[in-house]
Amino acid sequence: MFFFALNQSYALDVTLRWDANTEPDLAGYKFYYDTDSGAPYDPNCLDYAGATYSIDGGNTWNPIICPPPIIVGSGVTEIMFRGLADDNVHFFAVTAYDFDDLESGYSNEEATICISYPQGDSYVNDEPGSPNYGAPYTVRGRADVGAKVTLSDEDGNSWTDYADSLRDWSVDVNFKILYGNDRSVKFTVESEGITAPDVTATYDPTDPASNATAPASGSGTLSITWTAYDATSGLASTELWHKPPRGTWSATGLSQGGTSGTFSYTPSGGLGTYYFATRAVDRASNWEVEPSGEEIVA
Repeated sequence: MFFFALNQSYALDVTLRWDANTEPDLAGYKFYYDTDSGAPYDPNCLDYAGATYSIDGGNTWNPIICPPPIIVGSGVTEIMFRGLADDNVHFFAVTAYDFDDLESGYSNEEATICISYPQGDSYVNDEPGSPNYGAPYTVRGRADVGAKVTLSDEDGNSWTDYADSLRDWSVDVNFKILYGNDRSVKFTVESEGITAPDVTATYDPTDPASNATAPASGSGTLSITWTAYDATSGLASTELWHKPPRGTWSATGLSQGGTSGTFSYTPSGGLGTYYFATRAVDRASNWEVEPSGEEIVA
């Protein structure tokens, strides 16, 4: 029996590991791959043209041997693939063989089924920001056939939906199970009995807040100081907005990072009363509401 585990990046660079066979006459392993699930593993070799593999931790890269198997020695328990075609799902299995070339059955099969968005250490919400404020949050990934996508949280709440698209799938996630609270969440995708590695994130439904202060009067370039705050995911950036004389509120195009700073703004609309405000966005793409009314005069 093998324990066969896969780590992968979105670019389809793949690392696969298995537990060592303990039979005394073990000669090595045979490694199989294909773009279709299950034996026989007889892929179209054009799908693997230009891809390489390594059995020494990435120190040496060799062209993929096609058709499979790739045969490795008894001391090898890891194989790395680089440059696999990203328009296919790839399936993998390994066998052990002895000195008489008697071969074991196939290991459990692994595949490049994955969640490509979001990735780990991210922040998510159910209203992902301007200009699509109020749009559903979409989880995306890759699978061979329909994908079963599950959202769960630390309190045991869960939600499941099915994406029936081939290869690349997407599902609009329902965050209502979370009751609006900040918490850790987990995304899981399963396809054809194979479960991809989980992706964990932090759910943050709360908008950031900011405040601007401008001089009561001035000429030439004005200095508008600002502060901003977000409790959960942290700030991504803060924009300066203005309303010129006889104008309407709009973004100036000036933006800064951090939690405080000073904008330098030169009025271009002639003499009159200008109003200023800031609008912050956090790392979960929660946007502060757009300015309205009369905020700060300069």
